[in-house]
Amino acid sequence: MSLSELKMTEQKRKSALAPLEGRIGALKALCALTGSLGAVIPGYAYFSQFAPPNFREITLLTGGLALVVLVATLMRRKGRPSVTKATVRIFAAFFCLVFYGVMLDLTTVTAPADFQTEERFQIGFGMADWSLTDTAKDLVKTRGLDTKEQIMLAVQGYTDTDAVKLAWHWWSVRLAQAILLMLFTVGFLLWTHGFALLAMVAK
Repeated sequence: MSLSELKMTEQKRKSALAPLEGRIGALKALCALTGSLGAVIPGYAYFSQFAPPNFREITLLTGGLALVVLVATLMRRKGRPSVTKATVRIFAAFFCLVFYGVMLDLTTVTAPADFQTEERFQIGFGMADWSLTDTAKDLVKTRGLDTKEQIMLAVQGYTDTDAVKLAWHWWSVRLAQAILLMLFTVGFLLWTHGFALLAMVAK
């Protein structure tokens, strides 16, 4: 095969691969953009009821850390990560964020409309007997309260945050808060890292 034929064959190969390379580039950009949501959404959450109560600043901290993770991963020069590694992180992130939503609903309450506030309040583990204090248990028995919102209202927790201690053991409140903070932070960091790794796979 002559040199001109070799050059022509190489040009045909490059022409055939061009559409594929374009799709790979688009996939990489899409993965990087999806990963960047791990830095954007926490910042947005600061202004919403999705943020962990009592320490809303964790949303801004998480967003900043996620941005660092995204940039550091995309600038990585050593080797190419595996799809499995990226997928595991994405599924773990999905689990953490779904579980965060469940725990947020279980361990926090929002004030009734009469209070004209959208603030979310940290409590213990809902109506779990081991999380409630004797005072709360007595309220449940004597007044027939059957929701965490009713208990919160009975101890005037919406106007006095220290009153939460009257209804839920303080250690359970702190434990619930720690779990929320961990799930929120780890979930978004794993999300960002996972999609950034996918972008590197498509590199």
